[in-house]
Amino acid sequence: MPFLHLLGRRLFIFALLSAPAICAESSWTWVKAESVLGTWNVELGNAEVTVKGRQFIATLFLEGSDGNPRITLKGSLSHGRLTVKEIVHDTDVGMSTFKGTRVILKVPNFADTAGTEVITLSDGFSMIGLTRNLLK
Repeated sequence: MPFLHLLGRRLFIFALLSAPAICAESSWTWVKAESVLGTWNVELGNAEVTVKGRQFIATLFLEGSDGNPRITLKGSLSHGRLTVKEIVHDTDVGMSTFKGTRVILKVPNFADTAGTEVITLSDGFSMIGLTRNLLK
């Protein structure tokens, strides 16, 4: 089992690092990896993320979709830590609670990018990552 845990983390990190290539700089992208009956299901796409004070809301759109949201995340952000409820649209999957972190990495003197912002979340079974480049 430790091998599957390590494999899952590597798959998630690979998908998260690949996500910025999906769309233009400064837009949010997302990836979700979950173990389903011994195999991995991976979804990704673009996202709209709003942070107002401690309130966090993200609407995740599946790559190639018709513009309808796939997932909505709503919750709180405090000192870089998040607790959110996941609502998966157009499914009978119940609401899940995800916890994670938000990290902003400053990268001086790198083209037009000042850094990157990464949010990583998990409910113990699934992992969600959101990222965007920060423009100068």
